[in-house]
Amino acid sequence: MGGGVIGGHYMVVTRHAVKRLHERVTWMDPTGTYLFVTSEVSDGNRLFSTIKKGQKQTRFINNGIVYIVDETNPQRLVVITVYLHDEEEWKL
Repeated sequence: MGGGVIGGHYMVVTRHAVKRLHERVTWMDPTGTYLFVTSEVSDGNRLFSTIKKGQKQTRFINNGIVYIVDETNPQRLVVITVYLHDEEEWKL
């Protein structure tokens, strides 16, 4: 979807994450979606990280939404997908 610098880090929000946000939360225009997600991740609480297939995936939660972020490259964070806190899949 695009990226920008947030808190000194370049953050990308994937099309998949945008699709999931629109399905699970609400539809927003592309700019609004990017600003919402990057703000939510930046202000969110870090829950835990896992290593999957060589990627460091970290779970952030904010306002009942869980964001899965690839932090393999700390200079380029990638929001991979979005879950509601009540969904079990994000815990895997």
